Amino acid sequence: MLRKAIALFTVFFIILFCTGCWNNRDLTEMAISTGIGIDKTDDGRFMVSTQIVKPSAAKISSNEGKNGGSQKSFVVVSSTADTVFGAIRGMLSRVNEKIFYSSSQAIVIGENAARSGISDFLDFLQRDHETQYKTHVLVTKDITAKEILEQEYVLSNIPGAFIADTIENTSARAFLKPTMLIELVKELSSMETQVVLGTIYMKDNTTDTEGAAVFLKDKMVGWLNRFETRGYMFIAEKIKSTILEIPNPEAPDKMIGIELISSSSKISLEHGTNGRVAFSVVIKPRGNIGEQNEDGSLEQPEFIEKLVGNFNREVENEVLGVIKKCQKEYKSDIFGFGSVLHKKNPGYWQKMKDDWNEKGFANASIRIKVDSELLRTGLVKEPVVAR
Repeated sequence: MLRKAIALFTVFFIILFCTGCWNNRDLTEMAISTGIGIDKTDDGRFMVSTQIVKPSAAKISSNEGKNGGSQKSFVVVSSTADTVFGAIRGMLSRVNEKIFYSSSQAIVIGENAARSGISDFLDFLQRDHETQYKTHVLVTKDITAKEILEQEYVLSNIPGAFIADTIENTSARAFLKPTMLIELVKELSSMETQVVLGTIYMKDNTTDTEGAAVFLKDKMVGWLNRFETRGYMFIAEKIKSTILEIPNPEAPDKMIGIELISSSSKISLEHGTNGRVAFSVVIKPRGNIGEQNEDGSLEQPEFIEKLVGNFNREVENEVLGVIKKCQKEYKSDIFGFGSVLHKKNPGYWQKMKDDWNEKGFANASIRIKVDSELLRTGLVKEPVVAR
């Protein structure tokens, strides 16, 4: 009798915990989203656009070389409302299946929406259970988010995935800071460091992901070009790899290509009392010589010393350029100087924190020192010169 009772209890226990998901939906019953766009209309409403893949069209497009002709592999559906939540629900009247947003590869924020403030719609993205926190977030430049999602690409049938891949490629060159949704939420909640997001825009009839959008609190205040973005990346220790083109010491109009393989930085507080704040930044890039144009022997210590000096100046110029722009034009501490002040002198930070960006950071003295190192010169010591 006892054995029967145990067996029945075991069967009941298994059935109880193996009932499956109550809200499970088959993929064939959903519209698969690969990208989300958020724009702000002239009357202050949210226009949300979703890029939805058409599986049958994607198959046709991949075989168009065999069958001839082509068919668009996706459709962009848009809806406008006073809230992002309302706009997303409004899309249901325009599609025949429920939209699956967890598959989205990118969240594209229109420039108008970014300048108006991103806190409101981030609230929805955090609350919604279908949000994928590892989705990349970008800001458009001189184009709407909807127009970006409507772009077609020769090299990919799924534009959202194409954008995500170009983000990875550009960040590997240090011309863009990749930011996932979860990182954006954390950065936006910090008083010490302001938000930087990657930029997407149109160039030569295709999208380009280079440069950055600078924020003050939750509002975008301006742009960084690709070299200013790389200067920021040096300070933020976010460089994985990049190519620096340095003037040849023997022929300044010719260049030497150096591939960075690593870079570290350290921000130190030199002075932080009585209304005066001073920092020092030490950057240590390490790289290999990948290409040399014109004369110059890599076996000569004098040549190497001059080349390292040019290396140092190139990095220093990029770093100083972006610091000056953020201090004077944007008054936005995107680098984390406020975080260093908070750690080293918390009492003074409490006095400065409310006006840190506009007064403290904007007027801070910042000294840069670059200590670069060349590791390898390749298999040749001198360039090939025609005789």
